[in-house]
Amino acid sequence: KTIRPMSFRRKLLRIVAILIVPLLSFGGAYLYVMNATSDIQYPELVECFVPNGEMRTILLADSSTVQLNSGSILIYPKEFSDDSRYLYLNGEASFSVTRNTKKPFIVKTSDMDVEVLGTVFNVSSYNENNCVSTALESGKVHVCLKDENKTSFILEPNNQVVLEDR
Repeated sequence: KTIRPMSFRRKLLRIVAILIVPLLSFGGAYLYVMNATSDIQYPELVECFVPNGEMRTILLADSSTVQLNSGSILIYPKEFSDDSRYLYLNGEASFSVTRNTKKPFIVKTSDMDVEVLGTVFNVSSYNENNCVSTALESGKVHVCLKDENKTSFILEPNNQVVLEDR
């Protein structure tokens, strides 16, 4: 038997065959990880601070309006998610909410969550005050206190909830 040297082309094919499996594996894993992490989308938040002595009106992405009172901070997403509309308030604000039964509108404060059922209402929750309140002008709101009992109320127009000595 005679052993013939391998041609350059056969050597190249052998090297390519050996390297192609790991390269495809690493490439596929890389693409999978990049697609999996790109599916996670974090909302862009907007923080609005109103200095003492001023008031500010904000038009939200869903056409709801917020009238922020002096010394208030409102944090809200630039665009609302597909299933909810959350805002975070420290201070006082009046809300005129665009009705959308598929996307609850919820104002979160340190002491209560106010879920809107299509309405005009006011929330006062300054951290430095001993009192927090929600007053309803029109529509309905569901107020959930963040106490041990998870006390909740549904307010009718011209009613309010006041929590003192928090």
